[in-house]
Amino acid sequence: MLYGMSYFFRRIIGAIYLSESGRTVRVAHLTFWGRRNDIYCPLETVMTLDEVGDAKGERLLQFRRHDSAEILYFTIRYGQIVDRQKFEQIFGGLQ
Repeated sequence: MLYGMSYFFRRIIGAIYLSESGRTVRVAHLTFWGRRNDIYCPLETVMTLDEVGDAKGERLLQFRRHDSAEILYFTIRYGQIVDRQKFEQIFGGLQ
């Protein structure tokens, strides 16, 4: 049961950052043991919400990259967008 729950919760993103140069995205999520794991990827490899195919109103949205099969999830409904302009630079518009 613990492994099953951790498989889901390990893929939930805690924070997404965009570097000051606007070229690198840092994604923070937890490992199986509860430690923070940061993934650094170029902005060009991150798929927009339109490319992923998720509806804008879904609770969990997919974070996918062109160069990796790994799928992580983030939420807008229960999370917070601090800088909407940077969010749209990474994922495209929300409308």
